[in-house]
Amino acid sequence: MLQDFRESISGAAKFIVILIAIPFAFLGIESIFFTGASVEEAANIGGERITRLEVARAIQRRRNLIQQQFGEVDPSTVSDELLYGPVLQNMANAKALENQARDMGMAVASSTLARLLKEVEIFQADGQFSKDNYLNYLARNQYTPQTHRRFIESELLVNQLAQGITSTAFLTNGELQRVVTLMEQSRDFHYLTLPLEPVRERMVASAAEVEAYYTQHSAQFVATETVVFDYIELKLGDLTDSVTLDDTVIKAYYDDQLAAAEASRRLFVGHIMIDSQEDGSHSQKLANAQAALEQGNEFAAVARQYSEDLLTADQGGEIGEFIAADMPPAFQAAVVELDVGQVSSPVEIDSGWHLIKVLREEKTIVRSFEEERERMGNELRQQLALDLMPEKVEELGDLAYNNTNLAEVAGELGLELKTSPALTRQGIRNGNTSADDSDDDIVNNPTVLEVAFSEDVLDNGYASEVLELSQGNVLVLKLKEHQPERILSLDEVRGQVEEQVKTDKAALELEAQGKAYVAQIRTGIAAGETIERVATANDLNWQVSLATQRYAPGVNREVVAQVFELPAATAVPAVRSFATGAGDIVVYSLDAISEGSEQAQAAEQLGAMGTSLTRASAARDFTAYQKTLVAEADIDLSAFVGSN
Repeated sequence: MLQDFRESISGAAKFIVILIAIPFAFLGIESIFFTGASVEEAANIGGERITRLEVARAIQRRRNLIQQQFGEVDPSTVSDELLYGPVLQNMANAKALENQARDMGMAVASSTLARLLKEVEIFQADGQFSKDNYLNYLARNQYTPQTHRRFIESELLVNQLAQGITSTAFLTNGELQRVVTLMEQSRDFHYLTLPLEPVRERMVASAAEVEAYYTQHSAQFVATETVVFDYIELKLGDLTDSVTLDDTVIKAYYDDQLAAAEASRRLFVGHIMIDSQEDGSHSQKLANAQAALEQGNEFAAVARQYSEDLLTADQGGEIGEFIAADMPPAFQAAVVELDVGQVSSPVEIDSGWHLIKVLREEKTIVRSFEEERERMGNELRQQLALDLMPEKVEELGDLAYNNTNLAEVAGELGLELKTSPALTRQGIRNGNTSADDSDDDIVNNPTVLEVAFSEDVLDNGYASEVLELSQGNVLVLKLKEHQPERILSLDEVRGQVEEQVKTDKAALELEAQGKAYVAQIRTGIAAGETIERVATANDLNWQVSLATQRYAPGVNREVVAQVFELPAATAVPAVRSFATGAGDIVVYSLDAISEGSEQAQAAEQLGAMGTSLTRASAARDFTAYQKTLVAEADIDLSAFVGSN
């Protein structure tokens, strides 16, 4: 409210600002304030320019969308360099669509733009459009009102064109019937399974077979490059624990906090003002207000009834925070004498009389020393440790630089020397499951890994510079052991190779066995040979699945996928075999195919299916239209090639 007092004289100044702003409206404020990326051309589509700044904004929007969909991702996968080409091409395609929309006479009304902006939630405050929120958004995203308007208008024009094309899509009853027939089709089939594991267990891998396999596939058996490093970690907590304090120091700190709390005290005041009258009539009004207060009426209610200060009366007389420098001396003197909740005697200031009340105070609450001793002791130790941290960090760096052995540095500083597990460049533990997991935040830290594999550390054997992991947590590291990438010897992987040889031999035997069963069943169909008879004769597991639909739950998905890959025109019974992901061989017989029917579907399901198919058709139509339009457009993406 005090601010209102001070701003009441600023009307003329605001009028002058308006006069100054008028030339900018005619000249175009963008041309005055924006150069560089905002005007440099990145592409040209039919004479319409796309600037570098527009591309940069689009890249950021794409990056934000990716992060919203997939959470935090590796920054290198959403770098400007990777996104630049696809984003610019998409912008060129959109510009071609926008130009086509304009050529066809499409437009966006100013009233539509204004209405849409008012409905955007981030531009609102308390449910109403906020000019400040809008301008802050523009500033953060390097827009001017003009460039943002053009961006929104472009989006709406492309959307209009897209809706115009996609709304023409349709689906005939015949097309819907054909889709339903395929989607709701069911099939009967039998299958038996030849498990891999029993066959693999009886396989023997000879020395010659193992050696031959290793020779042919040695490139598969690679030991990843690893490093092991020693490191010294300095934490703020190490320094905090070493700081000792007595009560005298803590008490002095407590007294400082107490004084600071008192200094932070803020008073909020209100008043009831009665203008002085030459005939003295103000005295009665003042007396009436005082009487109302003495009778226990709320100060705010009395102020609304009696106060003649139009700026504060509706606010219950509240002026705001008491800032002495902004108040007349008599007002200051009255407030100083009042406790919170107390009302002053009438105070005459200039041409009015005031009843002043200290409405409330705000200040930091500090409990007694006994209650605060432990907390403030810890707080003071933390502050002193923070003061010591730069000195200790510098000392750590100097000692590490001048010593070839980090153990000596650790001993001199009274810190622990730690050793990392074997790590790859990705921070993987390389099979070391015995290492202490407590160091994961360090050994899997991208900065630490980058330095551990740097030329200075890896090739030159230097200790690293002091690395800051987080506030109050630093370390230095030095290489202890380096294992370059290499092909593992046969002796190192013999067991692994033997298992692979046995698996391959078993897979070949099973494949041949499966083909033999397929041939046996096919040739014996006329004589009644079936999956069931073959499985029973050979003590194999077999299954039957009747009237099975494409997405039926509870049925082996791999078998269903194979069965439904066969064309609907396939002659039945059709006998085939395939290898599962686990290496087993499945022999199956497709015995019957039943077409789906519209009558089996509820009206709601048919409607939903028709809508979905129509949308898919519309999307294909629009994609084809866009490709044709872009192919015919004069698109030049060479204006900014090589700059990213």
